[in-house]
Amino acid sequence: MAGDVKYITRYQKANTTQVNVRLSKKYDADIIGFFEEMEDTGKATYIKKLIREDMARRAAEKADGASAEEAGGEAGGEPSGEAGTEPAPEKILTVAELAVRIGSSVPTVSSWYRFKKENPEHELAKLLPDFFRKGAHRTRCWHESDIEKLLKFKASIPQGRNGVMGSITQKYQKRKSAGSGAQETAGSHETDHAA
Repeated sequence: MAGDVKYITRYQKANTTQVNVRLSKKYDADIIGFFEEMEDTGKATYIKKLIREDMARRAAEKADGASAEEAGGEAGGEPSGEAGTEPAPEKILTVAELAVRIGSSVPTVSSWYRFKKENPEHELAKLLPDFFRKGAHRTRCWHESDIEKLLKFKASIPQGRNGVMGSITQKYQKRKSAGSGAQETAGSHETDHAA
């Protein structure tokens, strides 16, 4: 048994490389939650599959770009980047990337969209751009151009627990405190009544 362990250790040292990724509990909560639901044996396979798909996409884009430049040169067309060429595709952002770009957290962005879902006709909710879902896991995504709209929405939110977002915030706080024990929950209710 000990010999097998030594052999495996030697094999891994000679033939494998380990890559660690540190995730933020504040900004990457959605990713952490996603991986917690996945079996350990499937995590490495899933990550490698995503990387290979991205590598293939980048290689295809590079090949397409080279072909376009060659075609432009042969036909006497204009160089890449000048008038007459198609604009680069707009960057797509996940909720974690979006939260970083607008200076908020993933739970905060999620609470905004809960507010929009519960109050679709509210003038403030109409400022929020719609997200779309992408990939097999139906990941929430936004276009980079949505950042300006989200920043406008963020600046328009009335501050304070009793503002339009107050009911959403209180629901989140109740769920959070429910997992912290009855004593903490009771204490938070006392604080709410005293406030």
